[in-house]
Amino acid sequence: MRRVGRTTSSPVKIRAHAHDPLGRRRRWSPAGSARHLHDRRRNGEPPRPDRKTLCPLAPIRPRGTLVPNLCSSQRKIRSIRREVKALAEESKLRGEHNSEESGLGIEACRTIWNVEGAMGFRVTTLNLEQDHKRWDERRELIVEELGGLKPDVFAINEICLPRQTGRYLQRAANERCGIEYNLIQQSKVNGLSVVDGEGLLTRFPIRETANLDYRARDAVALVARVEIEDRLVDLYVTHLYRSEGEDSLRLYQVEQLLDWVSSRNDVDARVVCGDFNATLDMASAALMAAHFKPTQTEPTAFTPLQEKNGTPSHPNWERFDRCIDYIWVAGALRVKDSGVCFNKPSPEDYSLWPSDHMGVWADLEFE
Repeated sequence: MRRVGRTTSSPVKIRAHAHDPLGRRRRWSPAGSARHLHDRRRNGEPPRPDRKTLCPLAPIRPRGTLVPNLCSSQRKIRSIRREVKALAEESKLRGEHNSEESGLGIEACRTIWNVEGAMGFRVTTLNLEQDHKRWDERRELIVEELGGLKPDVFAINEICLPRQTGRYLQRAANERCGIEYNLIQQSKVNGLSVVDGEGLLTRFPIRETANLDYRARDAVALVARVEIEDRLVDLYVTHLYRSEGEDSLRLYQVEQLLDWVSSRNDVDARVVCGDFNATLDMASAALMAAHFKPTQTEPTAFTPLQEKNGTPSHPNWERFDRCIDYIWVAGALRVKDSGVCFNKPSPEDYSLWPSDHMGVWADLEFE
């Protein structure tokens, strides 16, 4: 039993809202608070504002204090949009015509999404193409777009182990983009163990790591178990057998991958990233799609990346004709948005691209 205003001979009961287990006093609609208003007038107190001016669920505060403005997030969103527009205009004045397109818009969406209250994280994946085809030049394009995307998870195939390209991206992200990543690397096996590897850059705390040897074509997969919003998520990175090879070998690798994933079933969600070298109409990718959902299927291969002498990458393949790089999700995850990234050449040289593949980005949230 609680009393409203001054003590009266006829106390008024205040119902607790269904979502308020503490039973705190709440404002109600005019129809539901008629007796409440009558008692205030009888006691000589001014009526409180109606629900048109105050949120009906706002806690009652002492007279003279401000009621929280629940529209502050909307004003923040408008402020962010104005800031993004100003940055885009400033970039155009400096001659950076591609700055908005190469990540500013995606970052704005990410910021607004978080302000609106939805909790989520961003994943990207890219095949680095080792240190081949002008790595020292194209790595600048990768770092530039990485700074625009600001992913929480960056899965990378074909790390060049002799040149430590994974560690280079970790260091560049920190020094030039202000992003601190943990780095996990797994070299391939046999003769490729000193040449090529898979990697994962993540901002999340890592609980454990493990790896899988497919025992076929020296390929491997790695997994990092991370904690996101008090939930456990397994992040996998792999690179399957080459596109020109038989899909039956990729199918064998996918079967092993799925068996391994199913043996690690004590998590809330799973994300598998990488170059699968197969389109969804092939048996290997179709088997993955039976257990995981691809975040997007726009073409990721191949870009017009060329050597300095004009030799194109993968000369026997068409450009931008199929999706073979994926972010697959399963478990308590929803795909908020997804698309292709690392998909723009150097403004000064159309033959210089971030890699011979385009990447994939996805904004994910828990269900």
